[in-house]
Amino acid sequence: MSNKPWLSPPDHPDYYEWLRSKKVNKPLRLIASTGASAVSQVINGRLIIDVPKATKEYRGRAIFSPVHRSGWDIPATVAAIAKAGFERPRPVSRQQNFPNRPVSWLMHSLGAGAVDRLNPSMKGIELAFGHFLEQDEVVKLYSEGTRIKEDVRVVHDVKPTALMLAAQHIGTSVIAMGIAGLASEDNKRPIGSSVPTVIAFSEPLEVPFAEGNRRASFTTARELTPLLYNMMQSAQDRAYEIRDEYLK
Repeated sequence: MSNKPWLSPPDHPDYYEWLRSKKVNKPLRLIASTGASAVSQVINGRLIIDVPKATKEYRGRAIFSPVHRSGWDIPATVAAIAKAGFERPRPVSRQQNFPNRPVSWLMHSLGAGAVDRLNPSMKGIELAFGHFLEQDEVVKLYSEGTRIKEDVRVVHDVKPTALMLAAQHIGTSVIAMGIAGLASEDNKRPIGSSVPTVIAFSEPLEVPFAEGNRRASFTTARELTPLLYNMMQSAQDRAYEIRDEYLK
């Protein structure tokens, strides 16, 4: 196997150790984020975000947990998180988004890290993305785990990964995000139309610190998963409420 972990993420045995030392190329990320957001708004309509006061004022460590509906979720949620007043996040992304050398280099330069969606390494995620939290960087993780293409107004099975990671790091909250306007059933409109994409944030869910105990963090995550599900569904309902009102 290559001695360059970024060439075979996340399968390389040293990948997550390498990832934790990987710095974001901020000028490149600014260019990429601006370009992606501009293209997204042309294709998907303008972006409206709904942020509760408690989230606007929140200053602790944060893991964002958006619903997952299309490939445009990534630039849209990055733009929304920045507009909500947070640094652009370190996304946890499935390994299929790192298909070759140039794309892998770009994804890592933008701050993303790869996971095997079907068999994610919690130890690896804790090592790298936990380190980012300790450095007061923002992490983004899709708790649904995959893109949902049917019943898009309903949040599907939620995995406890974000909650487990939050429980490992003191002062960390999970913030849910609902998205209306990016799923295929939402996009039946002309390109460039003024119909908006709406992203709604929840209030922060402060996760009790498990003092580095992985078993305790799993117990905490299991207990809080139904609450996170309800938060994600409420955010999704709010996003569609705003969008439906706009469409009347």
